[in-house]
Amino acid sequence: MTDEQKEARVEEIRAAGNILTTPEADARELISYYNDKELRNIASKIQAHIKTIARKKKHQAEYWRCKDVLQWIRDEENKRPIDFFADCFPKK
Repeated sequence: MTDEQKEARVEEIRAAGNILTTPEADARELISYYNDKELRNIASKIQAHIKTIARKKKHQAEYWRCKDVLQWIRDEENKRPIDFFADCFPKK
């Protein structure tokens, strides 16, 4: 896929709804398009959201969906090669 096609696909998935409400296949595809820094930001936002809803019974489905998305993010990070110097020497 070209960069334009990827951006169009990302916008299409985002237009369908939140990462927590989209189907699993679309959420995983969207996660695969993010770079490492964006994945860390999304993971931290989801972890903060989990803390706010963890004890509320009416949000149990959302809680488990957040846990699933976090696991998908971890899986995606584990598939990628490790670049130890990415933070020290950022690309322009």
